[in-house]
Amino acid sequence: MKTLSVSYYFQILFVFCFVVLTGCDAKPKNEGAETETLFLPQFDGSLNAQTKVTFILGGPGEDLPRPYFIIQDSLDGTVNLPADYGTDSSLENPFHSLSTLDGWSVSKFIQVGFSGKGFPEEQQTITEGVHLFRINQSFDKGTPEITAEIPVSAYTRGKNLFIQPLELLDAKSEYIYVVTDAVRDRDGVPVGTSRAYATLATGTTPALGDRLNRASRITVSLNEILDDHSTESFDIESEDIIFSGWFTTQSIGDDLKSTKYAMLKSVEQGGLETLWKGSKANPNNVDLSRAYQMSFDNTQDFGSFLSADQNFDKYVVSQAGGDAPQPGSGPSPLKQLLLDLNGGLALLDPLLGGVKMQVTTGKVSLPYFLYSDDNWRSLRARPASPNIYTLSHLLNKGEPEDRAAITRQLNTLSVEPELIASMDILHKQDEMIKLLGADIRLADGSHPDTVVIDGGSVPSTVGNITRYSPYPAVQRLEDVPFLLITPQTLAPDKPLNLVIYKHAVIASKETVLAMAPRMIALNRLSSFWTGLVGSFQPFINIFGDILTLFGIDPDFSWIRGDSANLAILVIDLPLHGERSLDEERSANVDPTAYIALQNMAVGKSVFYQTVYDLLGLRLAVDIAQDTGALVGTPLEAMNTEPPSFMAHSLGGVAGLTAVAIAQNDDGSDVDHASLNFSSIAMATVSAGISDTLLNSSEFELTVKHFISEAQSKGYRNYMESAGEVCDSQLSDDLGQCYAEFVVAAQNSAELSDVQVFLEEQFVLFSFAAQMMLDSVDPHNYAKLKNQDGSYSLGEIPILAFQVEDDLFLSNSIDNSPFSGSEPLAKLLGLPSIDQASNQAKGDRNIVKFNSDAVHTSVIGPTNPDPDTGQSLDFRHNSYMQILFAEFFDSQGQTFGDIPTELLAE
Repeated sequence: MKTLSVSYYFQILFVFCFVVLTGCDAKPKNEGAETETLFLPQFDGSLNAQTKVTFILGGPGEDLPRPYFIIQDSLDGTVNLPADYGTDSSLENPFHSLSTLDGWSVSKFIQVGFSGKGFPEEQQTITEGVHLFRINQSFDKGTPEITAEIPVSAYTRGKNLFIQPLELLDAKSEYIYVVTDAVRDRDGVPVGTSRAYATLATGTTPALGDRLNRASRITVSLNEILDDHSTESFDIESEDIIFSGWFTTQSIGDDLKSTKYAMLKSVEQGGLETLWKGSKANPNNVDLSRAYQMSFDNTQDFGSFLSADQNFDKYVVSQAGGDAPQPGSGPSPLKQLLLDLNGGLALLDPLLGGVKMQVTTGKVSLPYFLYSDDNWRSLRARPASPNIYTLSHLLNKGEPEDRAAITRQLNTLSVEPELIASMDILHKQDEMIKLLGADIRLADGSHPDTVVIDGGSVPSTVGNITRYSPYPAVQRLEDVPFLLITPQTLAPDKPLNLVIYKHAVIASKETVLAMAPRMIALNRLSSFWTGLVGSFQPFINIFGDILTLFGIDPDFSWIRGDSANLAILVIDLPLHGERSLDEERSANVDPTAYIALQNMAVGKSVFYQTVYDLLGLRLAVDIAQDTGALVGTPLEAMNTEPPSFMAHSLGGVAGLTAVAIAQNDDGSDVDHASLNFSSIAMATVSAGISDTLLNSSEFELTVKHFISEAQSKGYRNYMESAGEVCDSQLSDDLGQCYAEFVVAAQNSAELSDVQVFLEEQFVLFSFAAQMMLDSVDPHNYAKLKNQDGSYSLGEIPILAFQVEDDLFLSNSIDNSPFSGSEPLAKLLGLPSIDQASNQAKGDRNIVKFNSDAVHTSVIGPTNPDPDTGQSLDFRHNSYMQILFAEFFDSQGQTFGDIPTELLAE
């Protein structure tokens, strides 16, 4: 095998030297009557501006606007940040994690840096001089046309210009943006361009290789398109342009849909092992014959189980805002409340009829695609198939012997080489799946990835799960413990409706125990008892003040049911609860075990595992019901209609995405309905993950601490001197370490410089982390389309809860239009239920509770009054849980009234 291209770094270094050398003499040279210039005349003044766009093409100081087409790899279809970008080429540098993606963000800002005077330090809104357009094709396929202008919000701060799209960009699509000299710097002077950009835009790049000649050709063509598109509403001439760029957005959901297809196809063919085989797909030779099988163990009375269960106090109480009790001190207040409630229901069971509950434990066997050894934080999930983009490149431009070798291997797999060369195979799931497990090699036996590395890619960024290699390699088969809560006796002539639940980050599956008494037990009450409670409520209200003095809430109107049968099934999120790798490697101890701030590529893999877990659990239920495996279990009478889905907090981020994938019908030849859900209920679920975390009152300091520790030696030095507050072994609140650092920086020039650097890193993290997680963020799945053009989530009933001033996951965030619960609700088309409008509108709604409710109110009353100690959110908790139950009972069609005083204005 021969190297197919000159080293990327080598090319960039050459153009860098060229630009610096030629750019030093950018002024016209007079030779008699003739004037000679190295750049187009339009750049003469712009090159001398006091504030100029930063556009350094190579060397240690490389700095390019983002996104930008020149850092898009032509060998494996991913973003390709050069090896010397920044100070760390490992994936712990969030920017190098971007080199694992098959395109740029569909939701984050465009960032253009400037040198010189710059802009005011405080944020300034820009109303002219920036534009963003969608184009109809790649510049590599011909001359594109502008098809639409995308609305943007632009602002400057310090040395940067930010251009934030106000609508989500289309996946796998082409966009161009332009900045003109209508943008003014801190002195009100027009900004200018750089010599490097002027060189590309002039079209005088010398013969330094195809890559950079291509960059110049595209830049010239791009500016001509902008010039030609000039209209009264878009009045711009090419001489106004100081920077322009083109970029391609990443795929959204292609890899998830392909893996879903493979899961379903493998079951059709006899099991997961029929497709996930060989060293590429199953490197540890795991026995997969039990994949997606459920086993049911013990069934106990609810009270007995809760009394003996240690996980509730260990994982749930702390997440709900309390402290786990010390050994021998008895149950926590929340656990005692549930035991008292269950005890009261048990005493009344003979009278009320059927309100007793039971808990069944068991296991479901699910494929686990993450690493569990010492590399669990550093290695992302690996692809189980070759990269189609790289194979296409080799078939079209590779050495003859490599083309022949690849063709032979594809023929053996019954894959037509032309499908790969043209990449038409990306639209054919039944052909793509033939590559699952295929270990394609070059003529000399080496891996095609070596070509990508020889082309300039950082080795740590090569070999990724993208739409070009979508299937994950399985590392082990995990017997995942589940909890199943059901009524002890079922109401006759009514089906048992199943709800599959996803808990919040840092909690565990045991949170379901706090929801079951109202959602399952009280739900079994007949309409007679519901009506009786309602008829007595006016009399109870008379004595309301007296009851309040004794700590008794006088409102019992939430006690209502309809003799309904409801069951809830739940497993732990990856790295939570019983799925923690050990006591230290647990998201219950360290949230970054799941969110993986230290390595966002691993973080993406963890979120993907969560999606695959939900799809796998749903598939396991379907298989068990179809094969009769539920006979003799508490789910024997389960409804033949699809189950419902319920989620809390970050459990709903990957959860809602998983449901969208489950509902999606891309026209491929598998039974998509076998993974369907009938309705969705979610409490305090947000979107726009990176900005939601960075702007969370509860998470912000912790997130900034971990970013700072990873990116700054100066901050790590501060940690060593700060003592216990910054010691991960001694402190249970590392966010306080960053808070004290900020205070210390006010009195130290050295630490102040570190803080300035870190503020820049937070901006980079916001960009990089969201770009990494775009492919799993629910805001990108709200409008996921089926093959027929309908939306995957378009018809499914949805009930969402939001709490005013949520401290954990913000409802909305300035300059981040897709982050928060409100933008997600808007994308899903959910009308609001609040004080101004307290009636449901159809079967898709978001209920906005007032600020007495908190992020965890759906789990239990967790907002005590600081003066009295009484729960301010007891009624909110009660209504949230009963509303969910009513919503599920009706298959998402209806739910009861909500007192107006509990709602936000």
